[in-house]
Amino acid sequence: MFSHVFKSPDGGSLFSAQLDPMLVLLASVVACGVGLAAAAIPARMDPVQAIRA
Repeated sequence: MFSHVFKSPDGGSLFSAQLDPMLVLLASVVACGVGLAAAAIPARMDPVQAIRA
């Protein structure tokens, strides 16, 4: 499903990249979870203090 053939300068196939749809889904869920956790958990320090530390 998620396959793409990369072409070399002469037009031949360089290599084939195949991605499993479940791997794409899992990576998306993990990325969304990390983003939501980072947004939901407020920083415990003042932003200026965190940059200086």
